[in-house]
Amino acid sequence: MSLSVIGVGLPRTGTSSLKLALNQLGFGPCCQTTEPSAFGRTGMFWMRVFSEEAIDWDEIFRGYRSAVDFPSGIFFKELSGKYPNSKLILTVRDSSSWFDSFERTVLPWVLSFKDSPYWEITSKIYTTIFCENFWDRNSMIAAYDRHNANVVKLIPGERLLVYKVADGWLPLCKFLNVPEPGTKFPFFNTRTEFPAVVREVMTRAIED
Repeated sequence: MSLSVIGVGLPRTGTSSLKLALNQLGFGPCCQTTEPSAFGRTGMFWMRVFSEEAIDWDEIFRGYRSAVDFPSGIFFKELSGKYPNSKLILTVRDSSSWFDSFERTVLPWVLSFKDSPYWEITSKIYTTIFCENFWDRNSMIAAYDRHNANVVKLIPGERLLVYKVADGWLPLCKFLNVPEPGTKFPFFNTRTEFPAVVREVMTRAIED
């Protein structure tokens, strides 16, 4: 099994909702950061990245048909080349709204590690994903806009859907050439649900 759909949007753009939608449309299982995989449970994946070791993407995504969030978003160029028959979905939202969501959910959790032994690796990961000053609004919005522009620039239009999850099933199903389900679109991972998701990820990391 190889990846047939790759979500290349950054976190807080509806990636969890997209994961649920892809599973429902038959493109699952879909891999996300919270999945029990090498990069979700431990820091092994990132240690390979920082050591500039070759990444065996088939190993990372073994058993998955699609992927969203990390690491698929930040490594979209490598994955689009590795899986040339895949389709890519760039989830987007207003950049100011995106940072507001990031600031209220992800950022407090990241900064909570500042006085812990995990701060060095945590800050290095987020610097790699976003930018040096990943707590600064203007720097982050610029990084967000730059990522989205790079995806649009580098991925051929026929392989790419720029998608807002608020638009629901129609554009997604049309792009993937599948019928629309007779159910509501699965919205998930709102600001109120995010803390539980974070606790799940951290529990796996600590227990590993």
